[in-house]
Amino acid sequence: MSTSVRKELLALAREFDVLVIADEVYDFLRWQAEESTFTVQNLPQFHLEWLISIEFPVRLDDRHQTTPRASRCPVTTGAPDVVPEKDNVVVPAGGFFTYISFPPELPRADIIAKRALDEYALKFAYGEMFVVKGDEASAERSKGGFGHGARLCWAWHEESHTPESLEGRALRQFDALVKRGELFWQPNTPRLVQIGPFKFQFRCAPSFTKKPIQKADDPGRSSDQHVFSDTDPDFVIDFIGPYHKLILNKYCVVRPQYVLHTTVFTPQSNHLNEGDFAAALNLLRRLESRHMVIYNCGVESGSSIGHKHLQVLPRPEKEDFELFPDALGIDEAKNTVRNIPFRHTVKRISSNPDVMELVEVYEALKIRAGVEKAHNVVLVDEWMLVIPRACARHGNLAANAASMAGMIWVTNPEGVQDWVDRGPMQLLCLFGVVEK
Repeated sequence: MSTSVRKELLALAREFDVLVIADEVYDFLRWQAEESTFTVQNLPQFHLEWLISIEFPVRLDDRHQTTPRASRCPVTTGAPDVVPEKDNVVVPAGGFFTYISFPPELPRADIIAKRALDEYALKFAYGEMFVVKGDEASAERSKGGFGHGARLCWAWHEESHTPESLEGRALRQFDALVKRGELFWQPNTPRLVQIGPFKFQFRCAPSFTKKPIQKADDPGRSSDQHVFSDTDPDFVIDFIGPYHKLILNKYCVVRPQYVLHTTVFTPQSNHLNEGDFAAALNLLRRLESRHMVIYNCGVESGSSIGHKHLQVLPRPEKEDFELFPDALGIDEAKNTVRNIPFRHTVKRISSNPDVMELVEVYEALKIRAGVEKAHNVVLVDEWMLVIPRACARHGNLAANAASMAGMIWVTNPEGVQDWVDRGPMQLLCLFGVVEK
């Protein structure tokens, strides 16, 4: 609708005292500006729905109220004279857009966006996304200008108006439980040990001395002993899908550490299924920072209890430590991590997998690795790793899925030295399966 027609429509609305609701966000987004009362170029905060009433414009708030009130108007101090002074108009915090153009020698903007998402978990809107389909002029303007860059949105809200994220709530509850002495965790500095091509990260967790471990013949390995039924509500974070509950791990190595358990008893010796992967994928997408999922299937895999549960924990930053598949590289032809001597299989997954992709990758990896019963699974955004297991312990040393990927947890510094003296990779080969 042209500017002249819009003006005529508003004049008609004023004459007959009719409210006009304009829901045409991108109609105002013009790369070759047309003279108009409101444009995103002049007032970038107007990237939302509006009510244009007889007296003044007000924002159509989240509850879709249609009467002027003391709701937040997106006109910020950048253009205070647009809105007449009214007692029930609030000048709030707001936002604006910044457009950046990439140097011509770089790849196309969509290629840069894909690499940013795949390698750095960074998502941004690249210019070609804003081409109006079917509009040849828009496509031409894209080729000559806005299609070669990215649009950044600078927006902010007062903290009191921002819903608490799942991760934020978890950290708040975690810290409160630690302060009350009900969740066992102490800050710890990891120790990195390089032996040949392999780098290991060791962490000491004194909380492990308090952690209950069910033996192989414990009834809890095969029947419901209600290990999660009396969970303190303060440990509960959320229900993830129809079959899983997310709680804070009471015996933590890192902050925070989660347990994702089935709401109905299922043996930990059962392999992962579609519901497990659906819950894991759901959770990874809801968490704001990078996380990893591990599963210890069976007693020999390093699991502590018999009620089916996955563990979710922060993934180390790349500059601090990388898991074996990232540090050593993946042989795509063999589906293995380079130089790892114990049996395993690994496969990259797509940047936006669905549940069935994860299930199919898991089943294929199990077959390739010769998994029969006990095994470990490590899942991150880029790949899945499956490791058959022979045993969980050697003397006073134990290993779970994280250990088999390079992250080893012990109760004290003496345990670290014991691992180093005996050779970390040699021990992992004892815990895993080595081809004869």
